[in-house]
Amino acid sequence: MAELKENTVNSQADENPPKKVKVDLEDLAKTEDLPKGDGGLSEEKKLRIKKKKHCMLIGYLGKGYYGMQVNKGLPTIEGELFKAFKTVGVMDEDSYETPQKIQFQRAARTDKGVSAVKQVLSFKMEALEDEKEFVNKVCENLPNQIKVFGIKRVTGGFNSKLSCDYRSYTYIAPSFAFTPVDKEVTDSFRITSEIVNEVNEVLALFKGTHRFHNFTARRKPTDPSCRRFIMEFKCGEPFVREGIEFIPIHIKGQSFMLHQIRKMIGTVIAIMRGLASKEVIDKAWLQSRIDIPIAPALGLVLEEPHYDKYNTRYGSDGTHEPLIWDNYQDEIKGFFNEWIVPTVVRGEVEDKSMFNWLSTLIIHSFDVREEVDSTAKSPYFKALRNLEEDEEIKKDPDIVSSFTDALSIVDGNFGISNCLGSKEKFFQLVKEFEKVAGEALLKERLDFETLENSGVLKTKGSRILSAKHIKLRTKLYFKQHKFNLLREETEGFAKLITDVSENENHSIQEKLQALGSLIGCFNLDPNRVLDLILEAFEMHPELHSTNFIPLIKSFMPDSRVLSEIMGFKFSSFHESDDVAPSSLFVIVVLLLEHKLIKLEDIYSWLSPDEAALSEYADEEMQKAKKVLCKMNKLSMKEGEEGEEPLLTLEDTFYGSNQKLGLLEAALVVGSWSVACALLNKVSTDWVMSFSPICNAALNFVHASIEPIYRIHSALPERLTGKQFKRPLVLSPPPATTFDQLKTCAFPLLKMIGPYGFKDPILLQKTIRLSKAILQEELPSGRKHVEPPSDTNSIYYDVLEIIEEYVLPSLAMLESPCAFSEEIWGLMKLLPYNIRFGRYSAWKNNISHPLLIHRKAEQFKKVKRYAKIINKDNVKYMGRVLGKLSHSSPGLLFDYVIYQAQVFELITPVVDSLKFLTSLSQDILVYCLIEALAADKDPFSEDGKSIGRWLKAVTAMVAQIFAKYKSIEIEPMLHFVKNQLKAKKSVFLLVLKEIVQKMSGVEQGDEISTVQLEAMAGGELLRSEAAGFFNQQRNPRKTAQRLKDALVESKLIVPLCSLIAQQLKITVYRETLHVEAKLVQALYDQ
Repeated sequence: MAELKENTVNSQADENPPKKVKVDLEDLAKTEDLPKGDGGLSEEKKLRIKKKKHCMLIGYLGKGYYGMQVNKGLPTIEGELFKAFKTVGVMDEDSYETPQKIQFQRAARTDKGVSAVKQVLSFKMEALEDEKEFVNKVCENLPNQIKVFGIKRVTGGFNSKLSCDYRSYTYIAPSFAFTPVDKEVTDSFRITSEIVNEVNEVLALFKGTHRFHNFTARRKPTDPSCRRFIMEFKCGEPFVREGIEFIPIHIKGQSFMLHQIRKMIGTVIAIMRGLASKEVIDKAWLQSRIDIPIAPALGLVLEEPHYDKYNTRYGSDGTHEPLIWDNYQDEIKGFFNEWIVPTVVRGEVEDKSMFNWLSTLIIHSFDVREEVDSTAKSPYFKALRNLEEDEEIKKDPDIVSSFTDALSIVDGNFGISNCLGSKEKFFQLVKEFEKVAGEALLKERLDFETLENSGVLKTKGSRILSAKHIKLRTKLYFKQHKFNLLREETEGFAKLITDVSENENHSIQEKLQALGSLIGCFNLDPNRVLDLILEAFEMHPELHSTNFIPLIKSFMPDSRVLSEIMGFKFSSFHESDDVAPSSLFVIVVLLLEHKLIKLEDIYSWLSPDEAALSEYADEEMQKAKKVLCKMNKLSMKEGEEGEEPLLTLEDTFYGSNQKLGLLEAALVVGSWSVACALLNKVSTDWVMSFSPICNAALNFVHASIEPIYRIHSALPERLTGKQFKRPLVLSPPPATTFDQLKTCAFPLLKMIGPYGFKDPILLQKTIRLSKAILQEELPSGRKHVEPPSDTNSIYYDVLEIIEEYVLPSLAMLESPCAFSEEIWGLMKLLPYNIRFGRYSAWKNNISHPLLIHRKAEQFKKVKRYAKIINKDNVKYMGRVLGKLSHSSPGLLFDYVIYQAQVFELITPVVDSLKFLTSLSQDILVYCLIEALAADKDPFSEDGKSIGRWLKAVTAMVAQIFAKYKSIEIEPMLHFVKNQLKAKKSVFLLVLKEIVQKMSGVEQGDEISTVQLEAMAGGELLRSEAAGFFNQQRNPRKTAQRLKDALVESKLIVPLCSLIAQQLKITVYRETLHVEAKLVQALYDQ
């Protein structure tokens, strides 16, 4: 297995302390249910007798939980299990509070964050009729990161903890942990076999029975429970995840104490890095306390408790099953790889768990610790002794005052603490410090209760001072000087509104002076003054740079105060039906843009919470998945295909969603930094479904690309085109060069995705700009732009725009013939393999809800029309299929090719493809290659002939290339070449059909003498002979096309060489899979 975590105990107990008394658990369990007294049994006892002992195998991810054992008020693994047990009826109210009533026990108690792949529980419950159904019910009531694998009946005396013979753990450590201390620690470090051997030598020193008091906490060397037996300790095979190499360290022992495994691992790492010697391990067995580091908990997982003795005694008695879990191995492995491994890798990649711990390893000395009195350790008592001994320091008022302030801070912390022992020591310290500071200074700084408990004040004096203090605070802070409830004079607010609203050329200092005069003269609340300034700002946001922003920055630079005032404004709309005005969002964006407030401070005030946003996103994805499942059914009766709306997020949700309102305002205002931060917080798959946000994003891109588009619009000089004008408060970053498009325009287009169909003009601009970018990269004399070596090149951004924005938006348009040709002008600049990669992502990797709905909608039309194609309606169906292919070519061609394979309607289908656009024809070639490359057997089931599907697709390929001269042949020729290189000689059939159809030369397996002589006659005689030549009226053009494709692609020599090789490949390779008769036929051909 991989990362296994240490089993630790919450406070004191071990998993399995050494057994001193041998107890027959089987006999002990039998005595529990014996009747008492006169033998009469109550109903409750009768029910209890029916319960049988079971053991359950579970696995869990410990992240987010405070260990295995129940801990009141904290989330634990057992807490989740008990809730599930109570729901399914394993526990009642009494046993839920007291699990011992059902003899609940676990094999190992793991600590906070520790995971397990095989944890065994034992408890009593009623006998099960269907164990699998019971396991499923328990799993339904558990979080996903806790998994029940199975349950078995065991003997009445079985105890998952005491019956366990030994336990296995694995610690997954990054290999760079063993980097020598004089070398830099990097993720690229790879462990060698020599280092592994050295680590195994150190690990072997722990084997056997030793006193592990130095590898745990709060245990004395003389404690017998510290003696533990280690059976196995060695390294496993390293593996690489996310660019980091990990090495598993397997340990097997009878039982382990708190922190034992992690301290052993920490010692080994310190020795391998050169920070300690191997003698430290020998020193740790002695009675002295050694300073030993604790390795991070990340990577330690309980692998399995072992029950060999139980299996030997009861596993073959015919009544009980052995505790072997091989039947669940696939589920266990799946849970391990899905939950535990990614968590360990992510913790190392993102949190740098081991990397940060290595930096602290050097502070450990591995020396013997000195036993000193706990009071002497306190820095406060040490400082106090210095004050008492040094008369010059004692006379310095600053030092005494600083020490008193420190006591005051500690006193405030003790106000929320319940540690009685520490409080008593603190009171003792205060009493001793009175000799240095005097009673007056302590009365000024410390709490009355502390002074009373420390003996500085008598009880009566404490009460008098407390009463005086309360009266003084009431007089200062709560007594009103005026009778109006607002306290401020209304005339002051009237003057304030006038001064703030007027737009005269006064300096900021003059405005601040006027505000200060009004506040002082009319006793105005500064927070209310700030609120009025913000309201005036809301009415005139266009004056942000010249008036309000400098004023607010000078008047109240504290971002927290501004965030609270703005947050209070938003919170007033939470419970009401009113919607926050757009002007309020605008000024928040402007405050964020000028860094007067932080997004984290204001975001928490906005509604709804993150859970509501995720719920709506999940709801739309579930709707899309239902539509996709219905679409994937092979046959559906008419009328069963319910109409599904595209996206149905309610308008009321958007109106009340203040987070989306803020995003819209950021886009409308033109603040890219704020908009980008908000888009990273929400899912762009559904947020663009709201028209206000999508329209604002589209307009934002318009304004950003306007300068560069005017340069590369390809319009004549006389036609200047319509200039895009947008009333923005701010201006988005304008793009004047291609590289500047990567700043905000291209990232926002990727987020817009398929919703680009709402603005065809922007789609057209994007296509033309992308085309201009590729043309600038195109070398002279070449047709295609090859991928550059620089991964930061804008070439790759163009590919992402095509894949995530252009093609998905095309799928949403209705009959976009012109757009299809425009896109082909862009796509033809790319090599065919790059084009086909974009087509594959567009056709096969659909995860956006909108595209899923669109695919289902188009699939209904494709099925309706494709199944009625015949030779009589080819012309009409050609136009229908042509329209469908403009927006969903991949979906259409897949279904048409499937129909041709099943019903052998090759000629009508090929004839109906005459109205395709250039882009659709290119995608048709990709779909044909994809159909040929399908994971199917090219031969029939009996192995005596070529597969029916391969013959149909091959014939369709040949007819399409022969009939339509604008379709590119080169990709198919490369496909055949690659298949022949892979020693798949059966694909010579594809090349054969193409050559026959395009050149007019047809292979004759058997030709008579009469037919051969007839070939010397005229056209009529040759036609009647029906033999060697397939008489096409004019095969010269198609043959020339084939010749040009072979020459330009430089495939003549490779194909000839590969064809020659197939003679022997056919004999020595194909005979392993097919009948000899078919091999003979292939060999002869």
